[in-house]
Amino acid sequence: MRHRPRRDAVRRDGHQRGVRPGPAGTRLRDGHPQYHLRRRVPPATLAVLAVLAVLADGTRDPASEVRRAAVRALGWNRDGTVIDLLVARAENTDRSVRFEAVFALGHQSDPAARAALERLTTDEDANVRDSARRALAPPTGWQ
Repeated sequence: MRHRPRRDAVRRDGHQRGVRPGPAGTRLRDGHPQYHLRRRVPPATLAVLAVLAVLADGTRDPASEVRRAAVRALGWNRDGTVIDLLVARAENTDRSVRFEAVFALGHQSDPAARAALERLTTDEDANVRDSARRALAPPTGWQ
């Protein structure tokens, strides 16, 4: 017979008080090391951190297509946590990865990103050089 908690110990969402849903359908009790972390950090923030970690690993992948896609995806992160990683990938030997790093660094407002773009204006590849110059140019359009 399954133990049924007291009626007042069950929250509206069906979970027992003092127990949080955990990974793979398990429940984290108060003694679990992740219990307090999950109470303090919103789940969306934990998901973003996990995605950033996977993308950071992707920038070191042996396949250039994976590195290129990971650098492009990291470029959409605007909070500045990935600047050092993007600057390092701007020195990559593969020109397509450098090109994506220019795209990613062009969307950042950090001085380190601007310095990396200035270095890339003298790159050996013409596409990387032109993209770096365009990223450094002041925006045009609506005045």
